[in-house]
Amino acid sequence: MTFFEKIEDYYKEATDIELVAMNGSRVNPEVTPDKFQDYDLVFFTNDVEKYRDNPSFLERFGKIMIMTEPDGEGQAGILKYPNKEGYTYLVQYEDGNRLDLQIMDMSLLKNYLIEDSLTKIILDKKGLIDSEIIPNSRDYYLMKPSQVEVENSVKEFYWQFNNVLKANLRGQFLYSQEILNLVRDELILLISWNIGFEYGFERNLGKANNKILDFIDMEDARLLKESYNTSSKQKIFSALRTLKNLEIKYLKELDKLSIYTMDNLLNLSDVPVKYLQSMGVTDEIIK
Repeated sequence: MTFFEKIEDYYKEATDIELVAMNGSRVNPEVTPDKFQDYDLVFFTNDVEKYRDNPSFLERFGKIMIMTEPDGEGQAGILKYPNKEGYTYLVQYEDGNRLDLQIMDMSLLKNYLIEDSLTKIILDKKGLIDSEIIPNSRDYYLMKPSQVEVENSVKEFYWQFNNVLKANLRGQFLYSQEILNLVRDELILLISWNIGFEYGFERNLGKANNKILDFIDMEDARLLKESYNTSSKQKIFSALRTLKNLEIKYLKELDKLSIYTMDNLLNLSDVPVKYLQSMGVTDEIIK
């Protein structure tokens, strides 16, 4: 019996589960199926408490290797269901199947159906959904940026760039790594905008914009990947140099479109050098 057949059998037995929905890569027509895909499912019921208080039903689907409960007692951060109208189980089974399961109260169904375009109703014993929902990636498409969004991104790039310089000069290795990721995120955002203008914004670049590497030239892809090699103080400085050069390149590409006012933004490339000079530190470390 397949994993999904086990889910289906349980659904047929559980009279309180009205609907089962699926999200994620398994309903994304743009994704090539592979063995690592999770089952992102939602059970809609009027008895959330039944499933929240007793997770033993999950053993029906296989032998559990590890399970976490993001909405459980003692979890840090903001709970997804503070009013207990839902619950989440993340389960890895020993046979390789992974289940990301949300239990939702029926009162949440209306909003759920409109909050994610990658949604498909796969089991509906009472025919509660009277029209077919066809999943697509539109909620994950690139968005054409406004002038303000471009300005904010470039400013954030250089603001965090200086923070990395300061942390790295202080010898704060772990903190440097954390902020360096923020710098790189802004560059990746800029690159994604360039891709949108060149190839169209109606495209999904995947988790963490991973498909960016399929669109940029091989040398830029190599440099971007190399910027993750930051195992020492000197390599962090090297990564900063690389990220800055790429930021300048892609900002100039955006400037060629004559859509945005860029002069002041292009001049921000001088900020790191001016910062180092103001602190009495040689700017050779990022040249």
